Amino acid sequence: IVLQGVGLLVHSLVEEIIINVCQKTNQGDFASLHGEKFIFINVERNSNADSSFNLSKPLHLKSHKEYLLVVSLTGGSSFVRVGGQKNILVRLHEIEGEEEAREILFTFAEYKHKKDVQGQTTNVEEGLIERLLFTPLVDRSS
Repeated sequence: IVLQGVGLLVHSLVEEIIINVCQKTNQGDFASLHGEKFIFINVERNSNADSSFNLSKPLHLKSHKEYLLVVSLTGGSSFVRVGGQKNILVRLHEIEGEEEAREILFTFAEYKHKKDVQGQTTNVEEGLIERLLFTPLVDRSS
């Protein structure tokens, strides 16, 4: 897939949001692939709609690789939703040049960082990430 952006549940003016996409290395830690800063994000007060943040550089993510999405907020507030899922299956409609529809399985896991601070981190079932914005890659090699 090509990751294009992230939809977050922002509640009020946030001074700064930093989104980092990291990939797991052979040593078992994570290295940053892309980081991007968004400043002074404002939304309608009491809005339940998400705010989409499009990356300036779309990222090609490979299947069967582990990625870490780190979102840091400064100031403001966000909604925290519950009921997140560890596995989400996305069914794609037929794409031009392909014979049948495809499915993409996203698997989410909790990541415990050595500097985690209780009450300031989220897990798979709670968080402010509402959606991932992506486009599928079409294999035209055949």
